[in-house]
Amino acid sequence: MMNRRGILRLFGAAPAIAINPTAAATAAGINPASLVAPIYGMSHGGCVPQSTSEADIATWILANGVPQFAKEAFRRDNDVTALDADLASARSFSLAAKIRMQRDRNVTHYEQKTISRQRTTLARIAFRKLTNFDFWP
Repeated sequence: MMNRRGILRLFGAAPAIAINPTAAATAAGINPASLVAPIYGMSHGGCVPQSTSEADIATWILANGVPQFAKEAFRRDNDVTALDADLASARSFSLAAKIRMQRDRNVTHYEQKTISRQRTTLARIAFRKLTNFDFWP
């Protein structure tokens, strides 16, 4: 664990040894391995593999489902602006509970729409390969 004085020593040594950060960390008494930033997206644990092929991405999503980070981003970035009729008419739930249930429904609809879109993408790619016709409405 690093304390306040260790951080100040690191900053004090940084201008003198600005070329080599490992040496600066060692001079301040810090393990240089602890300064390495984590690399995200290297495993298949909920991350879409990096690919330039639209077909590869569509196939991956159809096989594995919508990645968790995409669902969380949709949940976080989209506000609930309307309630479904059955939720709006329910009198036993609080407004906060209704909004949470509507948000869960919106995420489910987003998943279904994304999977449907990926199926359409694969159909469009197959049609293009089969007919050499590049127009798709």
